[in-house]
Amino acid sequence: MKTSILFLLVFLMSAPLFAQKQLEFMNQRFEFNAVRDGQPVRQETKDFGLSINYETGEFFAKINLNESRLLDDEEVEYRIPGDEYLEISGFIPVAEVFENNAESQTLKVELNVTHLSNIVPVVFTFNLNRLSNSSRRFTIFNINGATQLSDFGVEDLKGYEPEVNIVLSFQAVFAGGY
Repeated sequence: MKTSILFLLVFLMSAPLFAQKQLEFMNQRFEFNAVRDGQPVRQETKDFGLSINYETGEFFAKINLNESRLLDDEEVEYRIPGDEYLEISGFIPVAEVFENNAESQTLKVELNVTHLSNIVPVVFTFNLNRLSNSSRRFTIFNINGATQLSDFGVEDLKGYEPEVNIVLSFQAVFAGGY
């Protein structure tokens, strides 16, 4: 009996040492910034999923474009099933992002942007700011990258200039206060 209690205590005390670091995300926002007929256009949504694997650096975001399309349904002949999602994936330098103690930091990272069957490498600028005045240390991410509509098979620009800026912003904090 004493052995099992001792084993249980040792297990409970060592469990945090083996736990994988988990991140929580808050205040997520995605937007397209473009120019159409000489006027700025900004389409925004907060409807997207996001994950960053702390161990591998894998970054993945899946954005629901239903609220943030550049073209209204009336402007296209038909919608292709699946065109309501945009995915951004790749790997980020986790150690540089989360283990750096600087208050602000800028990184350039190439990620893949996928829409339908088009996979386009885009260089994103990661502007990171850290808030350490709370009990949990937040990292604020402002990520942006420019791409060409033609890279996604868009031939008729319908008044848009060819370049579109993709912006993601969110806050990240370690779950459990790591």
